[in-house]
Amino acid sequence: MLNALPLMHFFKCGNSYTGEHAGMRYFIDRRKAEEGDLFEFTVWPEPWSLAKTPEEEKTRATWPFNEEGLQAGTAWLAEQYESRQEEWEAARLREWGV
Repeated sequence: MLNALPLMHFFKCGNSYTGEHAGMRYFIDRRKAEEGDLFEFTVWPEPWSLAKTPEEEKTRATWPFNEEGLQAGTAWLAEQYESRQEEWEAARLREWGV
């Protein structure tokens, strides 16, 4: 669920997080960058994993690795779901052929 994501402590311990919500899959990770650590949020349509989904079907965004960045990323995640509901619904109904 989009309203039940882990707290900052979870990510400070080196964990990443993945989930799905009604046809939209997402991944939250900590990335190293020259300007400091970042949160990277990625969304893509069902049914495949992040590794098996073509790059052109993924949407990514980054924020500073702090509480404000986590909140901004969480808001972005909700906005991605709301603004692309037709895409997520189509993904849910898609045939899973190989």
